[in-house]
Amino acid sequence: MAHSLLGMPKQALPLMVRNWKASGSPPLRQYAPFAAHCLEVDLFFELCLSNGLISDQRPSNRVDISYLYYLPFADIFVSGDKLHRASAPLFMDDCQRFVWGPDLKADLSVLNAHFAGLPDEEKAKGLFTLASSPPVDHQGAVASLYDMRMPGWRKPSKRVQQAALRHRR
Repeated sequence: MAHSLLGMPKQALPLMVRNWKASGSPPLRQYAPFAAHCLEVDLFFELCLSNGLISDQRPSNRVDISYLYYLPFADIFVSGDKLHRASAPLFMDDCQRFVWGPDLKADLSVLNAHFAGLPDEEKAKGLFTLASSPPVDHQGAVASLYDMRMPGWRKPSKRVQQAALRHRR
């Protein structure tokens, strides 16, 4: 079924079956986890199409759903596609995050305005010094992603604390 649904070359099937049997015929998820994931995405799509949950009148839906193949390799999946918004979380684990594209775009605009509004002396320090992370009091989508992937980023390092003390003196 995976061979057919995933559109693999016909001549590859005998070799694939032989290798799978030589490995002790383990479950597909164990033997070929990425193929199993792609098969799940395709089965989901076909079931949704056949039950009218996804429109078969929009040809781009097939291409759009194929972006979900990348999920095993992503911690964060950003999209402004409604199909992705509804379906991507179904294939993600607790360590992964779906971010609605328009929300991220709006938050990046807020951050851009914040950094653009800083004094010229601050901006002269350069982008990586100025904006290597969102402001520690920021509560938007970007800060949420930082909280998820870089816990503790809101607490200044000892080097930063010492520099602040020197600056105050």
